[in-house]
Amino acid sequence: MLGTRVVRAGWAQTLVEGAPNARRHRLRLRLASARMKIGIVSPYAYPRPGGANSYIRESYQELRRIGHDVRIITAPWGDDPPAQDVIQIGQAIAVPYNGAVGRITLSLRLEWLVSRMLERERFDIIHHHEPLVPFLSMQILDSARCPNVATFHAFGGFSFSYWAGRVIGERYMKRLDARIAVSSAARHFISTYFPGDYRIIPNGVDVRFYANAKPFPEYEDGKTNILFVGRVEPRKGAMYLLRAYAKLKPRFPQLRLIFCSAGPQIGQMRRFVRQNGLGDVLFAGRVDDVDKARFYKTADIFCAPSTGQESFGIVLLEAMAAGLPVVASDIHGYKRGGGLPSTTGPTSQRSSLNSTKRSSVGRACARVRAEGVVLVVTYRRVAALSLTFALALAACSPKATGGGSQTPAPAGEQPRPGGTLTFIVNAEPPSYDGHRETTFALLHPIAPHYSTLYKFDPSDLTKVIPDVAAAMPDVSSDKLTYTIKLRTDVKFHDGQKMTSDDVVATYQKIIFPPTGVLSPRAGAYAAVDTITNPAPDQLVFKLKYPSASFATNLASPWNFIYSAAKLKTDIHWYEKNIDGTGPFIYVSNTKGADWVGKKNPDYFGKDKSGTQLPYLDGYKALVITDANAEVNAIRSKQAMIEFRGFTPQQRDDLSRALPNDLAIQEAPWICVNYIVPNTKVKPFDDVRVRQALTLAIDRYAGSASLQKITIVKDVGGLMRPGGPFAQADADLQKIAGYSTDAAAAKTKAKQLLADAGVPNLSFKFLNRNITTPYEPVALFVIDQWKQVGITATHDVKETSAYQADLRAGNFQVALDFNCDFLDEPDLQLAKFWSASGLGKGLNFAYYDDADLDKMIDAQSRETDPAKRKTLVAGIEKYAMDTKAYQYPVLWWYRIIPYLNVVRGWRIGSNHYTNQDLETVWLAQK
Repeated sequence: MLGTRVVRAGWAQTLVEGAPNARRHRLRLRLASARMKIGIVSPYAYPRPGGANSYIRESYQELRRIGHDVRIITAPWGDDPPAQDVIQIGQAIAVPYNGAVGRITLSLRLEWLVSRMLERERFDIIHHHEPLVPFLSMQILDSARCPNVATFHAFGGFSFSYWAGRVIGERYMKRLDARIAVSSAARHFISTYFPGDYRIIPNGVDVRFYANAKPFPEYEDGKTNILFVGRVEPRKGAMYLLRAYAKLKPRFPQLRLIFCSAGPQIGQMRRFVRQNGLGDVLFAGRVDDVDKARFYKTADIFCAPSTGQESFGIVLLEAMAAGLPVVASDIHGYKRGGGLPSTTGPTSQRSSLNSTKRSSVGRACARVRAEGVVLVVTYRRVAALSLTFALALAACSPKATGGGSQTPAPAGEQPRPGGTLTFIVNAEPPSYDGHRETTFALLHPIAPHYSTLYKFDPSDLTKVIPDVAAAMPDVSSDKLTYTIKLRTDVKFHDGQKMTSDDVVATYQKIIFPPTGVLSPRAGAYAAVDTITNPAPDQLVFKLKYPSASFATNLASPWNFIYSAAKLKTDIHWYEKNIDGTGPFIYVSNTKGADWVGKKNPDYFGKDKSGTQLPYLDGYKALVITDANAEVNAIRSKQAMIEFRGFTPQQRDDLSRALPNDLAIQEAPWICVNYIVPNTKVKPFDDVRVRQALTLAIDRYAGSASLQKITIVKDVGGLMRPGGPFAQADADLQKIAGYSTDAAAAKTKAKQLLADAGVPNLSFKFLNRNITTPYEPVALFVIDQWKQVGITATHDVKETSAYQADLRAGNFQVALDFNCDFLDEPDLQLAKFWSASGLGKGLNFAYYDDADLDKMIDAQSRETDPAKRKTLVAGIEKYAMDTKAYQYPVLWWYRIIPYLNVVRGWRIGSNHYTNQDLETVWLAQK
């Protein structure tokens, strides 16, 4: 069972790995011995019901089974009698915490009692659960001389107690030999306040205990039983469940609702039942473990409508161990904690469940997620009712009230110098080199350190203006020569003056990279023949042919101006170092935590009134990879803005929480996720297999559902829908995967797979660990594929590892992205050049196609917009249908809710331009 693996190979091994070297050998000898004395500390008044105490009980039983001597150390609560091997110390006192009721341990003799207990028991190891809950673990950590390991269970928003108690808390954290979190949500929550190395070990349940339980015969009377297990308090959502039941009971008289619970809302819930004349509602009260398992086996549907602050959701594992379909809130702790193995959990958890009791998420999954819940179906006979119930539950949950200004700044308001902008970045860059990387995670924290030759006007993001250039280019009549005058007052942060040598070296590296240097945007400058600098303040680009996109591409936000001297010394210097000419000087970078910059006093930029730029004294980019934590950081005003984008639900949550402090800007987005089969790996070298992958996806159904919950919206081809080069819908629908007849497309996909000899195709689907929108898009696509017999295993990795696998070709099929700063075919088609040619570093489908190269080159040379649009449409048909090399899922939609003290920033059609923060300022509150 799972408990065995967690106890025997989990925290004990973690303790060995985390222990100081001096103790490691002794600890291995103890772990290898036949018997150890182990103490488990519970701050939750064991054995009272609860997720952590269930974990403790299972750990205790398993450790005893494999031969160890175990004691559970806790505080008594009320008149609860002590259980076997339980040591009670002090008295538990109830206090509100994290949306629930927690307990702290108090005693005037606590130090004396703990010292006597430790002297008597002489533990080899002590395992603490939530060791910072006052005061039992704290006293034990002060007094114990044996190794200590701790598990952290909690997840929530901003914690004032952790924030205020960081100094004291750190003292006790340093006494731990190893740290464990039950999920990524729990790890993020605790590491926000106490950074360190936390190993994730998911909770486990005894599957056989729940699978073999006997149902209550009196409730097997033909009614459909819906079960809730847990404490009835606001964050558990029991009242939303009751209201949903009230809506459905008249339509489905055979329903019964069972609450195995107690808590502060029980009186309110009983009154609601009486006032609404609801029948078939059973309040079973607090039940023991045996009866709880029997209720799981009695039920037909399990519901967990928690509103948040869950780190794991062990009741979901218990329900699925009993074979129940689950309707659960779409909250981070349930998705990342392992409670939903059919959609997001690891394979090891899925395989623990009885295979006859499992099935995939049905077609309704995307629709249910759009209403704020997740559906996991295990029996077809209750699938429809589960879906109906989920939608009713969503309808009874709180809705957004709107609010927030749509205006970036009040008219006529004057910029105010000073202050530090704090913003969020939800990933870290693989390197610091803007010429090499393709992720916003580089631009957002690093772009403020650099200038570019040209840039987009912060006050009008459709207009290109000079940056280190002194004026717009002088273009020859044949459009083959661009002469550019440079500013003479630009300095690098190390004090060296910038000259044309630096700009030439920069563009030589971008357009003509030497061997071993990656330049993903080289293809965008395929028209360039030579770059020269006849004077220190002048440079000249000679083109091989007129290019419709060249002038605008000179404003690329990726083209940081680098020092020629540093590039000559080490062409890779900028991958690990910073030295620019931008408005902010680099201060520090703490991996996984933040990036800090301060005002450049020698910056050349001035605003229209002649005021020195930038306005800000500095900025701090907080690295926050958890979506809920990002929202909490804005809500608690720890951060002011996140420049990439939030989901509609996150926007609405912030609108409710900050009705007077929030501004919102929204815009279509030149950004899209691509399905990318690796053509170098079988069977994806077969065009029929690649065509089947795109035919299986009903993009229109996906758009209708996913746009409600994440940042995707429009169906389109390789060019942004509604943009100047987008095809008409009627033409687009002739391409494989874009027909409105989804059933016919899926039938054709099945036939193609059969013809290719892989009717039951299975593969790993590489994805990035950014929740928005990578996770929901991937889950939607995986479900679509499953409907044609394809099994895709979701292989999620953090940004650096994900991009490393893409660049090494170490994947079968990937969810890639194509985002850029302009509606421009030369940019959007850059991924489609041959992988060994101009597509190197961007074309992760790894094909070489000379015919396609010629097509891309031809559209680039065409200066007539109408003719060029026709050529682009031909490329879309060839690349997405005829060859099915790679293809979009859905185009994104950008939503930026932020604190309205932030001024001077405007949203654009991309999340790359306007990120040097030069004109951003903070209003006086």
